[in-house]
Amino acid sequence: RFDSKRIKIFTEYRTAYQEIYTFRNILSVLQWDSEITLPEEGRAERGLQIGLLSGLIHSKYTGENFYKLAAKAREENEQKILPGQEQRKIEFERLFQDLNRSRLLSQELVEEFSITTSKAHSIWAKARKENRFEDFAPILSKIVELSKKQAECYGYQTESYDALLENYEPGERAANLRKIYF
Repeated sequence: RFDSKRIKIFTEYRTAYQEIYTFRNILSVLQWDSEITLPEEGRAERGLQIGLLSGLIHSKYTGENFYKLAAKAREENEQKILPGQEQRKIEFERLFQDLNRSRLLSQELVEEFSITTSKAHSIWAKARKENRFEDFAPILSKIVELSKKQAECYGYQTESYDALLENYEPGERAANLRKIYF
């Protein structure tokens, strides 16, 4: 039987998470529109919008409020055997892996990376069409610089790329990829 305290905690957590999820979906639509249909004249402003929204999402997701709410919900999940408990346990493990990692990045770095990658797409498309890599090279260098900053925030043992790989292939290492591809 559910008690009202437990229901309240899970409801507050799910509501907060749903809000973050919805903001992420809005961000995805803005990014898609920027890359597919937005006229060139609107891309600079859209890049700023994407950067601002990315920063706000990061702040909301990594903030103390959401962190404490998620921690309470995880704790409640562990208290009693309830239907779906194992699935929620896995969800919380994944959430806290991502959450703890995300908290290592500053809001400013997240915003700057989002703005830069947003700008980069249209520069890349034009440079590719005109076969002029030199037009894309400066912003690519900026992306690499920001990626290195992210890697430093995450921390790593051997190679900085290992820290970035963790976002896409948890547990994978650059040394293993070199064996496969080079």
